[in-house]
Amino acid sequence: MRLPEDGDNVVHYVWALDGRSLGGAKEHAASLIALARSVVALGWGVDLVVGTGALISGTERDLLTLQTTAGRPQEWSPNPQGSSRLRCPQKGTLIDLERRHRAFLARTSLDGTEFRPPPAVSNFISVGYSRVGAAQPAATARFLLMNTTTDQFRAFDTPGKGMVVAGQLRHATTAAATRAGWGDDVIRALVLGHGEARGDKHEPVDGNRFVFMPVPSIEGRGEGKWRIGPIRRAMVTTVTPGATELEWLQRALSGQELIDEGTHQSSAIVTSAPYDDPTFRRYLAPSTSWATVTPVVLPGHDDPGGLRKRLKATRNAAEQAALRAKLDHRLDVLLRTALKHAGFSEELTACAEISARATGFLAGTELASRYAVPAHLMKVPRFHVRIDWCDADGRPVEVPGPICIGRGRFSGLGLLVGGLLDTKNLHS
Repeated sequence: MRLPEDGDNVVHYVWALDGRSLGGAKEHAASLIALARSVVALGWGVDLVVGTGALISGTERDLLTLQTTAGRPQEWSPNPQGSSRLRCPQKGTLIDLERRHRAFLARTSLDGTEFRPPPAVSNFISVGYSRVGAAQPAATARFLLMNTTTDQFRAFDTPGKGMVVAGQLRHATTAAATRAGWGDDVIRALVLGHGEARGDKHEPVDGNRFVFMPVPSIEGRGEGKWRIGPIRRAMVTTVTPGATELEWLQRALSGQELIDEGTHQSSAIVTSAPYDDPTFRRYLAPSTSWATVTPVVLPGHDDPGGLRKRLKATRNAAEQAALRAKLDHRLDVLLRTALKHAGFSEELTACAEISARATGFLAGTELASRYAVPAHLMKVPRFHVRIDWCDADGRPVEVPGPICIGRGRFSGLGLLVGGLLDTKNLHS
C-alpha cells in the first residue's frame, strides 16, 4: 500500500496470517520488527527511510483499506497478469545476496590494480502486481516470434502478413490441442471458432474462443517518438474472461513452430515472452486514448442504401450534407456495435468518442485498404479507428487492453494500442 502525499510518504507491506501461522508469527515478531527497524533504504537507496513492524488485527487492516479507498493511498496486490512486476525472494535468495555482498567487498585488489565485478543476484522470482480497484488487463498468453536459424526476432510485414501469422498460430494451437487429447468439438469451437457440426454450413461459435493477435512492434524514433513496425510478437486472449485455457496455451505453444501453408516449412519459432516486455505493456496498460495498429473490419456494410452513389450524383449542397451525415451516423453505429461485440459495457460503448478514417492515426500504419483480409471479408469496409474513452459526464476513463474489435479480430485485425496519441506519433 502506498501513500504518495508529500510529507506523508508511507509504504505498508501487509501479509495475511491464518490461525495456523499466527502462533509462529508471534514467536518471531520481535525479530522481524527489529529487522524492519534496521532498514535504512529501499529501491535504489537514493532516499533514506525509517522502518518498523507490528502484528495488527483484521480491524486495523481494514482501516488501512478505508484510507486507501477514501483518500490518497493506493493498494497493490499480487496478480499474475499485473503489468508491474517486482523481484521477490525465494528459497536461496539470502544465500545469493550474501555471496554478492562478499564479492562486492572483494571487488578490488589491495593495490587497486584489479577490478572484479560482483555477480548479479539471480536467485529470485518475478511477481506481477496490480492496483486494487483499478480496471485490469484481460488475461493473455504472450509470445515472441523468433528466427528459426538465429537467436533473433522473426519479423513479419504487418499489412501483408498479419492475417497469415494469426492463421499459423491457430494451426499450431490446433496441433498442440490434438496432441493433448482435446476432443474434436472442443478444438473446433475454442480454437477454430466453428459453432456448426462438422460438414454443416459454417456458423460462428456462440461462446468462448481464442482470439489470436499478431502484435506489431512499437519502435522508438527519438525522445517521445514512436512508429508502428513489423510483427515480432503475438498474444492470445479469450472471448470469455478466464485464464485456465491461456495458462495451458502459454506452455503448449512455447517452443512450437509456425508452419507456412504454401511451403510447409517453418517460418518462426514461438517462445514465451517475459512478463515485463515493454511492447506488450503498451497493448495492455490502461489508457484513455487508443488507436488501431491494424484496421477494424466493420460488423456490417456502411452503405447498404447506396448513399455514396447518390452523393456523387447530386450537386445540391444541402443534400450532400444530409447524405454525409447519414453515412457518418451509419459508420458510428457499426463501430459502437463492434465495441459491444467485443464485450465493452453499454456506458463505455455509448460515451466513447470515436473517429474513423482510411489512413492510420499512428506513424507507420498503412492505408486500411492495404491490409490483407480473409476472402469472405474482402468486400467489407475497414477503417483505422481512434477511441477516446469517457464516462457519461465526459470525464476521461482509463481502459485496459487488449482491445481488438471488428469482424476481423479473429483474423489478426482490429488491434489497438494505447498511450501513443500525441502530436509526435500521429501519422503524417
